[in-house]
Amino acid sequence: MKVLSSILLLVFCFGLIYAQSQCTNFATQFQADYTILDNAPQNGSESCPTPIYEVGAIYMDFTINTERVDYTVSLNGGINGTVWVNYTSNIEYAYFLTGECFAINLTASGVPAVPQNLPSLSVYNGEINIGSQVVQSFNYTFEKYTMLFSLLGDSCIPADIVIYSPPDTSSVENFYNQLDSVDPALFIIPQVCYASQVVPLAQAPYRRTRHGFIPMKKNSQ
Repeated sequence: MKVLSSILLLVFCFGLIYAQSQCTNFATQFQADYTILDNAPQNGSESCPTPIYEVGAIYMDFTINTERVDYTVSLNGGINGTVWVNYTSNIEYAYFLTGECFAINLTASGVPAVPQNLPSLSVYNGEINIGSQVVQSFNYTFEKYTMLFSLLGDSCIPADIVIYSPPDTSSVENFYNQLDSVDPALFIIPQVCYASQVVPLAQAPYRRTRHGFIPMKKNSQ
């Protein structure tokens, strides 16, 4: 009986430790490669007849509240570029391989900041196995959309994000090759970007996808 009580106590204690391991924040720093298939409406339109396919790498550092994304977008023959976003100043720099760079003020643009905390209304669905990885599954509803996302259980780095407005899927993003550190040199912004005049997003010469951008003028392609 005493042995059984000890076993039950160990199981109970392990259960408490296990419960405490549930992710409540994204990892403080992380980087990952990603792919996106985006069928979401663009620029407020009700339909997007051509799905947008995007691949790239994302780097996030919440200690300086800054994100970097290197991307290729499938439209217009393929657009390549890099984006830096400072969520403290709400300034975004969009650099294209042509050497052009645009500075965008995201204040009141409808582009949300990326908080380190998970959304307060997120519902934890438990753990699932994807191959050899254990991920924690969540869902979150906002406006007419529902977001399903999962985080690596041992690091709280994103594994995948699905956004949909029933009955159609709007966007699927998968992350891989995740690491829990970022080289600070990756957040050094080219001087040409600092020389750019800061304009509101509505005046930017491109339209935004999830991470990348599709230039609206031909000499930016």
